[in-house]
Amino acid sequence: GSIFLRNTQKGNTMNKCLELFLTFAKIGSFTFGGGYSMLPMIQREIVERKQWATNEDIVNYYAIGQCTPGVIAVNTATFIGCKVAGIPGGIIATLGVVTPSIIIIMIIANLLNFFLGNSLKKLFPAFVLQFVR
Repeated sequence: GSIFLRNTQKGNTMNKCLELFLTFAKIGSFTFGGGYSMLPMIQREIVERKQWATNEDIVNYYAIGQCTPGVIAVNTATFIGCKVAGIPGGIIATLGVVTPSIIIIMIIANLLNFFLGNSLKKLFPAFVLQFVR
């Protein structure tokens, strides 16, 4: 069968989506170093703990994730989400894996703005000019 066929496990789609979001938010929160560093945690969570996919499925998702535009971990999350809960699951899993990074970036940006304030704004044009020349 297709690796993209929806999983036929019983359960409410809303509960599956919540579980997908929380699982991928955990993966996104606790792995550092980019998409490739997330792959072992994805394998452990998805294959061993949740049993949403097989090792063969995961290898296929990794291979397809490398061939498609975007970050491999995000692509893999999308594929797994689609398998578990259809298109809503794909969207929710994708949001789950990227949300922690977005939150961290927003916190850092606000802290920089708070502590550096106008100094940072004055340095920014000079910083950009270094790369434009």
